[in-house]
Order: sequence, then structure tokens, then C-alpha cells
Amino acid sequence: MRSILFKAKKLSDGKWVKGSLVKTPFGTFIEWYEDSICNKREVDTDTVCQFTGLKDCEGSEIWEGDVLLNTNSGSQYTVMYSDYGGAFFIRKKGTANDDMYLFELSDVDKCIAFLEVIDNKFDKEKLCMNYKKVLTRYIQGRLSELSNVDAYEPNKLALTNMLFFLGKVTSNELIVAKLKIMVDADIKRKKYLSRYDGNESLYDDEYSKAVSTIGKKCLSYLRNAKKEVQDENKTS
Repeated sequence: MRSILFKAKKLSDGKWVKGSLVKTPFGTFIEWYEDSICNKREVDTDTVCQFTGLKDCEGSEIWEGDVLLNTNSGSQYTVMYSDYGGAFFIRKKGTANDDMYLFELSDVDKCIAFLEVIDNKFDKEKLCMNYKKVLTRYIQGRLSELSNVDAYEPNKLALTNMLFFLGKVTSNELIVAKLKIMVDADIKRKKYLSRYDGNESLYDDEYSKAVSTIGKKCLSYLRNAKKEVQDENKTS
């Protein structure tokens, strides 16, 4: 019986991980065992790929989403799954009329002699880390640590507001711009008070400090996550 395997990119660093697919109300995970120890990592659902059970001409595994090269003609294909046909097929780049089911192309050893894996469609965006998804999971984790804290506690309120903002945007550039504004929040408030001799409440002062601190921590978290992805790209 063919084992059903999946792979996807971890939310934490964008690296591939393989194993069983586990979906829960709290997220989607890839689970695998190593030295009898169960490992589980949350993954980006948009990058989930299933193993086809077949190998290319070099003996490499063929996965859903892989880009294949026809070594005879030079044509490139993308591996896809057909819900209608209940099977994996390949589609030639730039067309939708030249589909071929993979199982019809394989030999008795489940290899395809004229196709070679050269890429995966999700690896074409290795450096384009999804800031929204990475930060959403980070902030949700921070909020879970404050679950017993009043909703208007400065840190919790600042995190909640940032989570609301992330739900409205998709651009990495806008997210970074927002975080930079947050970092300056405490400094700008102090300038405002000194200029107008204002008498802001202690709560407002604490909130601006929380906004500034969270902005710094989010930027630091993104820098570290991006560095891990870049380091992975250098070795891949």
C-alpha cells in the first residue's frame, strides 16, 4: 500500500517539512516521527503538497506543485491534482489542453524515464516570506499568554489592534511601515507632551510604550525569520 505523505512550508521559517497532514481548529500541521519522538510543526496551508508516489528519471520524488522538465522536448510541466479524476496529472506551461495523468506515464518501478524535477512552484517565492502569516501566528501566541489579562491591558490591547490591522492588509511593505510607525509611537507622544505641555493619562503613556515595544519585537521577529529563510536558500 502506498504511504500518503505531505509536505508544506513551516510558518516559522519557510522551510519544507514532510510527514502526515494534521488539521485542527487551531491550525494546520505536519507531523512526523524521528527516533520514536513525535514532531509537529504548523505550516502554511497554501503550500501543502502531496507525494504522488512516483519518482523522476533521477530517482527524485515527485510532489504536487513540482515543476518537471521533459528531457526529450525541453517542455516544462507543473504537477497538479484532479478532484474529478482522482489522480495527479501534469500541465504544460502556458496551456490547459495538454494534460497527462502521471500514472499513465510511469513504468513498473513507478518511475518516469523522461521527466526530471527541476523546481517547485512554491520555491519560486523563497525570499517572499509572507509577513502577514508569520506575524499573525506570533501575535496569536503572545495573546494566548495574556488570555487571563484584562482586554484593555496596554500590551494586550496593542497586540489585539495589530492583529486587527494584519487582518486588513496583505502587503509586506505596508506591514513593515506600520511596525516602524509603532516603534516611534512612544517618542512621538513624548514630543507631543513637551511641545503642548499636555497632561496625558498614565494609561495612554503605558499604551504608547507597549505599542513601541511590540513594534520593535515584531520587526526583530521578522528579521530573524527572514534570515533563517535566506540561510536555507544558500544551502538549497
